[in-house]
Amino acid sequence: MSNFTVTNLNSSGQGSLREAIELSNASNDFDTITFSPELSGVISLSNALPDITSPLSINALPPGQTAPSIQIDFAENQGITFAAGSDGSSLIGLSLVGASGAGLTLESSNNTVQNNYIGVDLDGQNASANNGNGITITASSAGNLIGSTTPGDSTSWNDLSEEGGYAISAIQGIRSASNASDPYILCGTGTEGDASQVVGLVSLGAADGSGEWFTVNAATAFGGSSSALTSCYGPEQLDASTIRLVGSYNSNGDFPPTDTSAFIYTGAIDQANGTTEGFTEYQHPGATWTFFHSTQEGLVVGNWDNTDTIPDTNRPIIGTGKAIIYEVSSGLSIADIAYPGSKSTTAYGIAKVNDDLFAITGSYSLDGEPDGVAHGYLVYYRRSDNSFSEWTSWDVNDVDLGNIASHADGISYNSTDNTFTLATWAIDAATGLALTGQLMTVQRTDDGGFGERLWTEVNYNNQPGGTTVPTSVAGDVMTGEYEASDGSVTTWSSETSFFVDPSNVISGNGGNGIAILGSSTAFETNNTIAQNRIGTSADGSTALANGENGILINASNRNQIGGTLSGGNNPTKEDTTPPPLGNLISGNTGNGVLIRDGADGNSLSGNFIGTTATGNSKLGNGADGVAILNADNNRLLGCQFESSPFIYYNVVSGNEGNGVRITNSDNSTIHANFFGLAANNLDSLGNGLNGALIEGDSNNTQYGGVIPLGNVNSGNSLNGIEVKDTASGFITFNTFAGTTAFGGIAPNQRNGMLFTSTGGDNTIRTNVIGGNIENGIHITGSAVDITVDPNIIGLNTAGNSATYTYPSGETVSFANGLDGIRVDGNAENISIAGTYRSVIPQNTISNNNGYGINVRGNANQVQIANTAVGTGSLTEKVEEQFGNAQGGIFVGGNSNNITLGDSPVTDNLLIANNSGSGLTIEGRLNNQLSNTVLRNNDEYGLSFLGLNQAEAEQQINQGITYAGNAFGTIEVAPGWANLSLRQEVDASSFSVAADTEISLLRQDTSDQIVNFRLRNQSSGTVLSLTQLDAASNQSLNLEKILENTWSQSEGVALGGRQITALARGTWIPEAINQDNEILALDNLSLAGASATATFSGGIQAVYSVGGTGVLATAAANPVATVTATIRRLSDYDNGIAIYESDALTGAVNGLLPGADGYLEAALGNAKQAGRVFSASQLPGYNQTGTIDFSVSTENNYGFLILVDGDESTLYSSYAAANPGQSIQFTSFTTPGGGLTIGAEDLLTSGVSDQDFNDLIISVPPVI
Repeated sequence: MSNFTVTNLNSSGQGSLREAIELSNASNDFDTITFSPELSGVISLSNALPDITSPLSINALPPGQTAPSIQIDFAENQGITFAAGSDGSSLIGLSLVGASGAGLTLESSNNTVQNNYIGVDLDGQNASANNGNGITITASSAGNLIGSTTPGDSTSWNDLSEEGGYAISAIQGIRSASNASDPYILCGTGTEGDASQVVGLVSLGAADGSGEWFTVNAATAFGGSSSALTSCYGPEQLDASTIRLVGSYNSNGDFPPTDTSAFIYTGAIDQANGTTEGFTEYQHPGATWTFFHSTQEGLVVGNWDNTDTIPDTNRPIIGTGKAIIYEVSSGLSIADIAYPGSKSTTAYGIAKVNDDLFAITGSYSLDGEPDGVAHGYLVYYRRSDNSFSEWTSWDVNDVDLGNIASHADGISYNSTDNTFTLATWAIDAATGLALTGQLMTVQRTDDGGFGERLWTEVNYNNQPGGTTVPTSVAGDVMTGEYEASDGSVTTWSSETSFFVDPSNVISGNGGNGIAILGSSTAFETNNTIAQNRIGTSADGSTALANGENGILINASNRNQIGGTLSGGNNPTKEDTTPPPLGNLISGNTGNGVLIRDGADGNSLSGNFIGTTATGNSKLGNGADGVAILNADNNRLLGCQFESSPFIYYNVVSGNEGNGVRITNSDNSTIHANFFGLAANNLDSLGNGLNGALIEGDSNNTQYGGVIPLGNVNSGNSLNGIEVKDTASGFITFNTFAGTTAFGGIAPNQRNGMLFTSTGGDNTIRTNVIGGNIENGIHITGSAVDITVDPNIIGLNTAGNSATYTYPSGETVSFANGLDGIRVDGNAENISIAGTYRSVIPQNTISNNNGYGINVRGNANQVQIANTAVGTGSLTEKVEEQFGNAQGGIFVGGNSNNITLGDSPVTDNLLIANNSGSGLTIEGRLNNQLSNTVLRNNDEYGLSFLGLNQAEAEQQINQGITYAGNAFGTIEVAPGWANLSLRQEVDASSFSVAADTEISLLRQDTSDQIVNFRLRNQSSGTVLSLTQLDAASNQSLNLEKILENTWSQSEGVALGGRQITALARGTWIPEAINQDNEILALDNLSLAGASATATFSGGIQAVYSVGGTGVLATAAANPVATVTATIRRLSDYDNGIAIYESDALTGAVNGLLPGADGYLEAALGNAKQAGRVFSASQLPGYNQTGTIDFSVSTENNYGFLILVDGDESTLYSSYAAANPGQSIQFTSFTTPGGGLTIGAEDLLTSGVSDQDFNDLIISVPPVI
């Protein structure tokens, strides 16, 4: 092995980099190239450097420096190539620019590339492109590390040698406590004041030892001399006032001890001195010495032996050789711990994973090894069957150092990130002296095993020399001893945090930042790319785009992008920090990461893709954040099943395309990531298209999973998730769509989720979907075979609140802007009725601005059951009222075979508290309703539109319950209607859904004098109306209104008419004769916008409401041909047009009434449908005729009058569209059903006579 030093910046010659590479190649050995520390600047090449053909480490970094100070300008020559024969090489600390192709090419394997700027100048802020990729990893290359898997770390140190009047010789136990203000319980050994007796010590407080300290003296409990020694280990807090400690007690204080018993103390922290209460002594049968080292959940681990020296040696005890598990409740040893094949085993730490599973650590030695040599181990103990599994051996720093003992002095389990941390140290077996201390972090694998180990050296306060020995651990907090070179000893505690320590900056290149090409191998992890900045400046704040993708993985398998270390990141607890091993992949021209063409088994964790380094501002890639094309079995993982959510999430936000796009790819797994949300779990950083797009024939996409594996898809410009084409086997499980994670809202600008896929077997399960601008879920197109399992749509995560209040005081609603779920188009076989049981007991669809569920279009075979609409989520909270604004459920259009309430589970359909009717069924004859509760809805429980009563009753089966619906139980409204007047079946009243104006028209020809009035059904309030004249028995049709009667000059009088304001509610018509008697109401029938009341004696009055929009209720056929009667009483040659408009807003082509271009768009719509009639097609002045036109029975229509045939002078039935919002249309009644509409050709706010008779259109019932 040789070291060559580069001493100048020359392109060639003595002391040049070229010469050093040539010498290394010639030596055919593992060599190193370093650079003179004072050297900095640019090496400008006159020709290409030779390929590197033998193992070589090139390190250009001066000591203590992490950024390059030397640049290689390839001057349009080839970049650096590690060719065949150079396996295991490294490149550190150079800026590589100006190459004709890639800045760096790897053809050999197992290379390391760290702390380079590739495509970036030495300032880290400006691009200087290589024409090709930044790094190309060829098909022959595998197992490379681009970046670093060692995160940055920062440790604070506390000297605990003197605390609270005690001289503390060791802290041998620390555990997290349950009180945030006193987060740790520490225990150990020391002396109090001037006393010489060694006692146990315990404190509840901060890790720095600032809490109050108390004595634990077993001598009081068990007897002994003043030399008796008490030592405390492994504590546990049982409740606010009770702790449990374990330890050892030597009655004489001898060393080596002649008699040592283990003890347990359970009681108050300040009562463990001067008492016998709470103490339990244990001596294992046949033992001379018994030690208890750690306790948790009623189990204790420890050691025992019955000799006074370690076998075959006279050295003092280093550790005893037989390990046990003791059970506090029984007072017995219940299991021996013996590493398979060992001659001795110790146990020093136990950590609870769950109620049944515990992890234990200690040391073991094998027959045939020298005395004192030992290895560490980890093992699971299962309480339920007293068994051990997953025996795992380790040596400190994963290095077999020979005559060394590896020792663990404590273990803790962190459920937040599903890791273990261990306090470990190495001992020289020959001398018994400590050598090095290490904090070991162990990631649990997906199947629960002991996974990758991360080692962090422990060096007290970064002191030179001396030895640091950890003695206990709780998460990233440790305790231990430090012996300085002068022999002085310090007892300490430390707190360590981890962070991203950026390695390479790979930006500004003409091709991809990194291209991994076709290296399919048997490696478990092919290449690892961690802690790099790809497409940005060195500080991660600005874009230095690579010309193609940030990372391209083409036909390459099992690459790891980022890493699974949390660094304390926990965004749902407002504790956010970038995961330490992740890459920043932003600002690139193409995709952030493109995985394609057979690339298999690649994994991304901890990366920020499309943001700045903080994750909280946009720095988007020009296409998708992550694109997976024709590549199976790839994963984006942000946590594990047994960790907290999102701890090493990929934040894929701010990109110009989709967050993630999966095309023609199977078995993708997407767990615990953010798509469209900032890393802080607060701000929207929307992707320009969808949060996620699943398309092509992609199969078996696992998008989320059981808690905590769900993703956040919020804040995006289109939908949170879109599933299209023939994608199948897709499941979105525990996704937040339109909300933050367990917080407020971050609306997607369209739908929370959009499904159009015809592939089938797609599932929407246990998601929280709220705050989106359009629908929560939209199932449309030709979507087929979709199951909507229990979800919360329109409420918070708990399903118990419609709003969220930020710390600033701002309150927002979780309502989706339109419907909770909309099913339309040709969607078929849709089940909103899943029987899956989870924390959400049933679909809960509440608080939305439209309907809870809206089924229309040509939707077919839709089942709705096991669903609560308008309530809270939890079973015990369904009384909570969170009604949907337009109604509970709407079924209409040409939808077919809709089943409501028919479910095999006992919890069925509950529709309550909605602002409209609970359930509205429009014009469809083959729906089935059963096992449904309709209660406390603001209008009717059940409303049938476009059906007669017999047809409605055919759809009602068993198990329907009605209660407290404001307008009544069931409404049946055949024909055309604008839903302003409503009537319950068999009721002698009608309802209005909003404050309005109602006109009363007397229609009978009796000569009786009659006064009319309306009585409010709930309050009893009486609204008196003026006496009206009877009508002429010669009346034939409606014509011009003048004041209170019809004009004799333009038609035969019909009788008196009065317009009166009417409040929302249910009203009973009443008539009072001249004897002040209330006439019996013989019949009340509704037709169109009018209610006709017939009283005894033939007295008849019609109550009508006007309307600016006309809603066509459905007929038996989806398209109906209408013959309308037209009467003209105007000199102008007016035309008429009928146009399709949105039922809720009146919009045409997205333009709202009053918007620029609305009237022109409405006319264009009418022309396209052939519903424009000029004056020549209409009757002449004072004449009557007919016109025919077709309408869709599922759509809403508005009317235009073309004044004097001029298409530039248009007035709409929607007043908001007219100048000054002038009302140009009103509606009357046509006896026998139907609708009569009067149009005014002069502005009502100007010179108009407001007679609304210039054109009178009478439309008959459709059914």
